[in-house]
Amino acid sequence: MHLLHDVRLVFEAISLSLHALQRRSAPDALAPEIEDAHHLLETGRALIDEALVCRTLRPTSPYIDLNSVLYDLSTILNTMTGPDIEIRVKMTSGDTRVFGQRGDLERIVLNLVQNAADAMRSGGVLMIGTEMVPATAGSNVDKVRLTIRDTGRGISDRTLRAALDPYARPRLDGTGYGLSSVSSIVRRLGARMTIEAPCGQGTIATILFPLAGPSF
Repeated sequence: MHLLHDVRLVFEAISLSLHALQRRSAPDALAPEIEDAHHLLETGRALIDEALVCRTLRPTSPYIDLNSVLYDLSTILNTMTGPDIEIRVKMTSGDTRVFGQRGDLERIVLNLVQNAADAMRSGGVLMIGTEMVPATAGSNVDKVRLTIRDTGRGISDRTLRAALDPYARPRLDGTGYGLSSVSSIVRRLGARMTIEAPCGQGTIATILFPLAGPSF
């Protein structure tokens, strides 16, 4: 079961890398080959999903440890970003179990990291962290904050609004690719995302997840 899931995760990372290659190439360059590769990846993922369903003997847990997802993704993230980007990870020691499935959190992290890498093509620093947010008077639920921050070129307000539009086409330069998908997943998980991206000053993506509680 774990092996099938790991293979699917590799397919997801390859798909994101192909998107990045396509965006960095001249218009229509490699388009047929990349589209064929995407088709093969989608077929492979569909087969893996079918196998996972067939092998599931009990309902999937509605909880997942955010820190464990970041830890398991560490090797793939380094491969995706390349040697010119330094990744700094700082995870809280608290309980980071949140509502959702592993695949949901992986898609969030992979898409945000891919955007950060696209914004730092000449190199930079990518900071990924989790921290606990205690309940307040306005909210009686403890939360955990996921922050992904880069030192890239940033995103203009106009581009950011377009990137979060589920009906907008992805920009050819890759700016904001996948943000509408991330935003949809975040809302479905009952979390809240904010993005600060002043041009030339990097991008800070913050997602506030409600904790699943002290016990299952």
